Amino acid sequence: MVVHDFTESFIESVIEHGDLTRYEACFPELFEHYFAFYGPRRTYPEGLTTDAVRGLRDRVTAELSAIESRFARANLDLNQLEVVLFVGQNSSNGHAFLHKGRFIVWLPVEEYPSPLSVRVFVPHEIAHALHYEMSSDYWFCDAKSRNHMGRQLVAEGLATLVSMEIAGVDAITALWVDYVSSEWASEWINNRRRRRCELADHALNRFDESSEDNGFFVFTGTNDNDVFRNRTGYFLGTEIAKTVKDELGGTLADLLKLSRADWESLAKDVLQRMKASWQDT
Repeated sequence: MVVHDFTESFIESVIEHGDLTRYEACFPELFEHYFAFYGPRRTYPEGLTTDAVRGLRDRVTAELSAIESRFARANLDLNQLEVVLFVGQNSSNGHAFLHKGRFIVWLPVEEYPSPLSVRVFVPHEIAHALHYEMSSDYWFCDAKSRNHMGRQLVAEGLATLVSMEIAGVDAITALWVDYVSSEWASEWINNRRRRRCELADHALNRFDESSEDNGFFVFTGTNDNDVFRNRTGYFLGTEIAKTVKDELGGTLADLLKLSRADWESLAKDVLQRMKASWQDT
């Protein structure tokens, strides 16, 4: 794993000199991608001190070697994988983007408040980079392709499954770690399990569509109890990925290499069976 650390650039440019433009110039392509899809260009999080930023960075870097070893045990080599650490806008845990023909993982350090969040969510973001490298049809170039229901169900479900296996955690931990209370997370997932047949019907009807709102996947707050919103797409995508792995067998690499056409056919079949079980009751 090759790590590029831009947190010191944030300290020097933003904390010491208040110069956002200078900071973003350290990796313009990253910030172009980040602001296009994940965070509006605005003032960076207030109250971050030099010590706080370095502490957040060190929390992430402390886990990277162990994470790389866990991927190696799953026969996924991260030796050439590039990872960028930077300070973002409190809007995303990270993802991957295409730069000079390779997919680079980017991790905003302010989004990792605990060692558990690093151990679980960093593998999730790494999984996206590996998935795009092995099945490039899943990469997106604009908001319409990014928000495609079928693409997101597979990409996020598969990344969550990878993080479950690499971190050795259950689905609820892979989806929420310790960002919310365990009571709230349990209620969230149980509500969706009870209504997963309806959710499958909802996803099937929109499988080939792209939502500008994208509420099926984004976090809309702990007060939002609408099961058709608030990261429900992650839950449903994880159910799909788990089912496909159970039925097909194989390794994580095998799943990451599957073509988009194959994945979408498998995903629709799983959703159809979920929907049918609802109609049969």
